[in-house]
Amino acid sequence: MKEDYIRICPICNSPDVSPDMSVPAAVAYGALYNYRCNHCGYIGPIFPEVLAEDLPETKKRSEIPKDFPLIDVSYGKGYFRLLKYLSFFGVLLYLVLFIGFQTIYSLIGLILFILLSAFLILRKNELKSPFARIAGLIAILLYVMAFRIF
Repeated sequence: MKEDYIRICPICNSPDVSPDMSVPAAVAYGALYNYRCNHCGYIGPIFPEVLAEDLPETKKRSEIPKDFPLIDVSYGKGYFRLLKYLSFFGVLLYLVLFIGFQTIYSLIGLILFILLSAFLILRKNELKSPFARIAGLIAILLYVMAFRIF
């Protein structure tokens, strides 16, 4: 005899659980690792499965704690950290190109990668001053424009 298991929410014990479709990239790749409780709104990767006969009673909405942890389901985690390390290679590459060929393009690339590296290093300090925020935005704008032009 086959036993039936039902996935339940760890917060409210509701069996009304579905894969989280809020991230289009996850849907496109079929990487639906997170689930969403349709009763309380909890999103997370771990939803236990229990036997259908041992299904606990679903909590009422008034009994559900509102301070459950929110999980960031975006795919942007770590990209700035990776870019911080890769931008130094861009500085070295454009420095070599500028020394070797001395073209205006290599000078612009060198300046842009220096600005990008400075922005990513200063980003750790949360860019509290308005000058640092403006300089960071200008660096990103120039960086994006450079890749559009070249």
